Amino acid sequence: MLSFIIPTHNFVCTALVQAVVAQAEALRQESAGAFDFEVIVADDASDDTSTVAANRLLNQLPRTRLVEHQTNRGRALLCNWLIDHARFRHVVLMDADAAVCTPDFVRRYWQVRHDAAVVCGSLRNPEGPAPKGCELRFRYEQQAMRHRQALLRGAADPCLHLSTFNLLIDKEALGDLRFDLRCKAYGYEDALLGLELKRRGLVVKHIDNPLVHTGIDRNEAFLHKTETALQTLTGLNGLMQREAGPSRTLHRLQRWHLHRVVASLFRLTAPLLRQNLLGRHPNLLVFKLYKLGYYATLCLTKAGSTQGDR
Repeated sequence: MLSFIIPTHNFVCTALVQAVVAQAEALRQESAGAFDFEVIVADDASDDTSTVAANRLLNQLPRTRLVEHQTNRGRALLCNWLIDHARFRHVVLMDADAAVCTPDFVRRYWQVRHDAAVVCGSLRNPEGPAPKGCELRFRYEQQAMRHRQALLRGAADPCLHLSTFNLLIDKEALGDLRFDLRCKAYGYEDALLGLELKRRGLVVKHIDNPLVHTGIDRNEAFLHKTETALQTLTGLNGLMQREAGPSRTLHRLQRWHLHRVVASLFRLTAPLLRQNLLGRHPNLLVFKLYKLGYYATLCLTKAGSTQGDR
């Protein structure tokens, strides 16, 4: 039995749900009752009326319900709510901007449901070229795709590369483990879950069971999401600080007494960096430098604020 859960905010996910329901219904009939399913979509207080109206049609699909929250809960809390309200032991968490691209997506998860505490399905990018104005996210995802393929070959620690975009969770194996509630905004909720899975010795498996990422953000939106994620990172003390790329790099710079230099250079060059990243030909090395400089300024601001409170 599988529960498919989808958090959404101002995004129409009817096509995704229809595809999942069609495959699940076919498998249920084929199995003569041995397989059952449900789909729960949780709307995190969307304020776009046309989106809300479109998603309300989901209630007409079999074994599907839409839950509309009146106040915004944030990503981690909403995912935890969905997991806790799922009927079945095995839960498939999907992003609302995903699209089913294979005829056996549901069947594959059903076949491997007992293989690990968490099974990570894969992510595919839409075929190019990049939509105009979305070049930064598109190029970033294209580069990340090569790394994700390596993961499927077992070339990296599986616990350190979770993605809530497409994930099967065994609630019984997880016990009381849930997403960290410090992740109220975008970023790092999946990485923190992976670190805690590793600490508890729980098994994570990566398989090639893809969904297509259809929601390629515009350059401005993706840069804003990146800044939000780095703001989240500044509040995640401990293990996450030692594992995340920007914080590891900044820690080395602090040992060499260069972090203030990086922050100062960022303040001077940020307009030029943004000009590149928001243009038609963004450079991913510039993107890395922007993230490091932005994170350095956040940490120095936080340190100054902490000292001022003493």
